[in-house]
Amino acid sequence: MPHLSLKRCKLCWGHLNRGLAAHADSLGVEKKFGEPGLQVCVRVVWTSEVFEHTGDQGA
Repeated sequence: MPHLSLKRCKLCWGHLNRGLAAHADSLGVEKKFGEPGLQVCVRVVWTSEVFEHTGDQGA
């Protein structure tokens, strides 16, 4: 797989959500990392969906 700079990489929220959920379901340090990360990911996706449907930037 060729290396891509961060400027050329795209973020897939679905893949990020799935990875964070796996960490959240783990134990120890992985769980401590995954749970808050998953909460942030869910909030960002929810906010973007609200904006997409309403144009409300205060969501």
